[in-house]
Amino acid sequence: MIELVNIASGYDKEIINIDKMTFEKGMITSVIGKNGSGKTTLLKTAAGLLKSRGGSILTDGHELSSFKGKERAKRIAYLPQSLKELDMDVKTLVSHGRFPYSGKFGSLNEKDMDKITGAMEMAGVAAYADKKLKSLSGGERQRAYIAMIIAQDAEYMLFDEPCTYMDIKHRREFADIAETLKDMGKGVVLTLHDIPMSFDISDKIYVLKDGRVSAGGAPGELLKEKAALKDALDVTLKYAGKDDNRLYGYELCI
Repeated sequence: MIELVNIASGYDKEIINIDKMTFEKGMITSVIGKNGSGKTTLLKTAAGLLKSRGGSILTDGHELSSFKGKERAKRIAYLPQSLKELDMDVKTLVSHGRFPYSGKFGSLNEKDMDKITGAMEMAGVAAYADKKLKSLSGGERQRAYIAMIIAQDAEYMLFDEPCTYMDIKHRREFADIAETLKDMGKGVVLTLHDIPMSFDISDKIYVLKDGRVSAGGAPGELLKEKAALKDALDVTLKYAGKDDNRLYGYELCI
């Protein structure tokens, strides 16, 4: 479990103040909120990329700051929202995910290669293995980076808006990937603009407003927090059920 306790972090106008928040293994946790509510700052802080002014971040009972380099990367993987168009092919990018396990001089063994191949297959980019990132569409490039995070095989995987450039089909495929990682025992943490999707796939959701948690809990519990949802998101939701004609089981309400 990742535990954030009495965290204060951020820069410029985007500051977060978190009394307590937990991300658990074998669960999908989403963080939702308007632009500027602190979602990205929160994930960067949880990943150790931004320092907290006080408080503690515990990873399975150990201070995150006690882990360095490869040891931290074996525990937490983080995928930012903005992805670079690096001058390399997809397979090379995905192989970077094996850095925490690589031997001397960055050598990769048979297990590493199997992980790389499996990650590309799971993310649906195996056919692009030899293609340059610059030649891919935004959605294809995003899936290549997702494959890199999968290959990293960390205990907790933090994705900041992983579906930004994806069409509906690939969003649903990413939902399946998140479920597979959850079934593998990973702690999957997402920030999402797609609120119905977050309710559909998450075991737990935190709602941020102005850098603070305004509501949190299982999707079914949050449906009852209509005032908090309206205040933080300007919308509420209802459960409409799942059928072949409905993309998600939840619908937005004005």
